[in-house]
Amino acid sequence: MDREQMRASEQDRQMVLDTLRVAVEEGRLDVTEYAIRAEKAMEAKVYAELDALVADLQRLAPPGHGEDPTYQLAADPRFPLARDEDGRVDRNRRWKVAGYTVGLAALISVILILVVPNAMLYIALTALVVLILFIIAGFLGIF
Repeated sequence: MDREQMRASEQDRQMVLDTLRVAVEEGRLDVTEYAIRAEKAMEAKVYAELDALVADLQRLAPPGHGEDPTYQLAADPRFPLARDEDGRVDRNRRWKVAGYTVGLAALISVILILVVPNAMLYIALTALVVLILFIIAGFLGIF
């Protein structure tokens, strides 16, 4: 069976919606076009219908990069960098990294609380003061 006639999953529709959202943020689509395409994306049954919605939004290399095949946009959801041995996208890898990071931060926090409890108090107070200064600066229009 040809890819275009294969049925699309909810995750495929979400990737197209993310691509459309990025296109609106970049000014490639206006809000009306986004709404129309988003509705069509949610109603799409096969890949061909989804591909048609983003066909005119393909990214090109910026001026000066020419036909450089090594140029790849990491932030674009259509060009994910986490792939397994077969070349398929490994969508769980980013969650594993986030989980390890949160776990490591929690472990370091517990160790610091047990070893130097006063240091955590000073760190928390410093963070609170910085936050208050940012809020005041925002109200004053400094940022």
